[in-house]
Amino acid sequence: MDLRVELFDKRRHQRHGFASGEPALDDYLAHHAPQDVRRDIAALFCLVDEARPDVLGFYTLSAGSLPLTDIPEELRRGLPRYDHLPAVLLGRLAIRQDRQGEGLGEMLLFDALERAVAGPIAVWCVVVDALNQRVAAWYMRYGLRPLHGQPLRLIIAAATVRRLLSSPR
Repeated sequence: MDLRVELFDKRRHQRHGFASGEPALDDYLAHHAPQDVRRDIAALFCLVDEARPDVLGFYTLSAGSLPLTDIPEELRRGLPRYDHLPAVLLGRLAIRQDRQGEGLGEMLLFDALERAVAGPIAVWCVVVDALNQRVAAWYMRYGLRPLHGQPLRLIIAAATVRRLLSSPR
């Protein structure tokens, strides 16, 4: 099995029938993701087995910003006092239910984090809006931190992502 993450191609990637166990994510992939891609709202990345077109998992990335006042004080040290800092939003991440528990979620998360900080455009952090507390706890295992007063909105600084990606997993 040769797994890889690819930018969504509606001619190649079979997304109908995707079932993650979370209806909102399944509906998004089946009905809304192609529109978001076409309208430049989000970039959709699909995890596929090279030999088959069906989507095993996916995530979205989009540009954003984070108000400086939302960033925990200990992370604000040394930052310019701009109203907002550049961010990438990791909007959705899901794995097909019959493939959960194989480490594919971690694979997608690391791929998303790497893409978010690798480009030539500056980004200070990656933001995730977790679906629920269980999902937030999963992200926190990888160093994401909830914003003060927003337990389901998590961030990780780009510098932290670079350290995480350079360390052995």
